[in-house]
Amino acid sequence: MATPIGNLLDISLRALKILENCDIIYCEDTRHTKKLLSFYNIKKPLYSYHEYSSEKSREHFLTQLQNHNSIVYVSDAGTPLISDPGFQLTKLCVEHNINITMIPGPSAPIMALALSGLPTDQFCFLGFIPPKEQARQKFFAQIEDYKMTLIFFETPTRLVKSLSVIDQLYPHRQIVVAKEMTKLHEAFFRGTAKEILQNINNHPVKGELVLLLEGQRQTKCENITDDEIRRILQEKSKSMTMKNAVNALAQETGLAKKRIYNISLAMKKQSD
Repeated sequence: MATPIGNLLDISLRALKILENCDIIYCEDTRHTKKLLSFYNIKKPLYSYHEYSSEKSREHFLTQLQNHNSIVYVSDAGTPLISDPGFQLTKLCVEHNINITMIPGPSAPIMALALSGLPTDQFCFLGFIPPKEQARQKFFAQIEDYKMTLIFFETPTRLVKSLSVIDQLYPHRQIVVAKEMTKLHEAFFRGTAKEILQNINNHPVKGELVLLLEGQRQTKCENITDDEIRRILQEKSKSMTMKNAVNALAQETGLAKKRIYNISLAMKKQSD
């Protein structure tokens, strides 16, 4: 069942009816869910289920279902199973042919996308950005060729590091950072990574974050030949380093940097 991502009024009448009539509620954090239930004066047995829950917890969940209890699973906020451990419970139900359904509602990635101003016809949700530096660099490098809008979860403490990597790899792409959606201090930061970094230096970001990145832009240069790329690189390298020439050509044309870089490597080998 989807629950509010901030404002407790963002819940459907159907969801409230199900919560009032179910036998048991499973949730990520019982303290968090108690706030929602208390707001609507609902009292039900609560069981926690999170990423560190054991196989024994899943067995207990299954036994309760087989004893004909009606169980609701909720995440702390938004639509469950989206970067959420509840998928293991759904998988368990499917494996044992137990009927399941979904009570729809708020979703932070979809709300952020709808209000971002970036293309919404195609998008890709990629979950949480890796916390470690090397993994983060590799993660962003691998999405260079994605042409759709990309959506991520990020934390306030790691936002600057992620924006810095994006600024290095994709300095001209548009970014949107959505914070505390549906809450009193809801805000959207829009611009390039460099512009947003300058902005958040004056306005520190707190609360839950969704980060959106513009996909690789479609350009008229996609049919450019390798020979033409070599010629342009040779010309540019007369006034700058080859590394800067590769970056400049990628930014000017929208071509994949990996392709241009591989051509520059082949040029270097030929000249050695």
